[in-house]
Amino acid sequence: MPIRDAGGTVIGAVGISGDVSDKDEACALAGLAAAQLSRDTG
Repeated sequence: MPIRDAGGTVIGAVGISGDVSDKDEACALAGLAAAQLSRDTG
């Protein structure tokens, strides 16, 4: 999923694989939250 910094600029992407997609997404979101970043919802 694309990620944005606090100012809203897309700065990269994060991907995760190894389990069902819902769990992969939850892990990616937890990592983004820990880094104080947000997913690109647009």
